[in-house]
Amino acid sequence: MRLLVLASALILQGCIAKTAVDIASLPVRGVVKIVGAVAPDQARSDRKRGRAERKAEDRAAKAARAKAKQGDDSSERAAN
Repeated sequence: MRLLVLASALILQGCIAKTAVDIASLPVRGVVKIVGAVAPDQARSDRKRGRAERKAEDRAAKAARAKAKQGDDSSERAAN
């Protein structure tokens, strides 16, 4: 009988310890899920912002080239 009580006490300690670990790690798991859900949205937003910046730089460079070309054309006409 004592052996049965001792064995059940040891088994229950393992269950209690596992439950305590589960309860202690629950907030961490919650935060990890939240960060996991937000991170892809943030990454997508970063890519979108980077793409918009590159397009704006391309438009500015194109406008600068067009302006430089117009300046070259007008100076050639003035020289003739």
